[in-house]
Amino acid sequence: MSTVHNLPVSHRQWSEVFTITLSSDETDYDLNAAVQGLGWNGTDIIAVQLFVEAGVRLNASATSTKALRVLGFPVGCFIKLTNKGQWNGNGAAGGSSGGGAGQDGGDCFETDVEVWLDNAEGEMNAGGGGGQGGAHGPNVGSIFEPKLGCIGTCQGFGGGGGNGYGPAAATAGGPGTTCNGPPECGNSTGANGAAGGGKGSPGGGASGGAPGRYAVGYSLIHWIATGIRNGGTSG
Repeated sequence: MSTVHNLPVSHRQWSEVFTITLSSDETDYDLNAAVQGLGWNGTDIIAVQLFVEAGVRLNASATSTKALRVLGFPVGCFIKLTNKGQWNGNGAAGGSSGGGAGQDGGDCFETDVEVWLDNAEGEMNAGGGGGQGGAHGPNVGSIFEPKLGCIGTCQGFGGGGGNGYGPAAATAGGPGTTCNGPPECGNSTGANGAAGGGKGSPGGGASGGAPGRYAVGYSLIHWIATGIRNGGTSG
């Protein structure tokens, strides 16, 4: 059993205290499962300290998951999180060629119990939204017939939208292509795809995806220090 310092006296009614220090990167980190792996039975009222060291990244593997989840602890547990690293929601995919909408970014952190969070030296980033795909160019025709005009198909295609931030950097949209028709018909060029959104930012374009949230269950968080936070919140 580990020693806990500077915890509220009113919460000192725990059967055991667990301290976890993360010194290497983790994906989809589930604090409940981690503590049970240390011997907690899942029902006792306990205290948990989680330390994320500087340079460590907690990353979500998909927009449907979270970098860190604190779920399912009984009421009365005391949970303190100290983050000196970086927590990242997953970035969304860009829209398809032809003006496709970018997808929405993923969330960073979720809790359904009260937590005390010290983010003074840390960073919490929601996933960026995907960029809108570029529109196709017009069909200018591949053949010119004096009596029929421009016929056939010659069309430039739009580039795909860029991916949003998380955990990798956001990417630029793909370039549009050009189809060169006969001189009488001209050329067709598709639009470039819009860039993916940065940390907690929407994707580019009118139909860029929304960013994720850096905190779900926000009202349950007691902020010791806020630090860097990018994106929205809910709950």
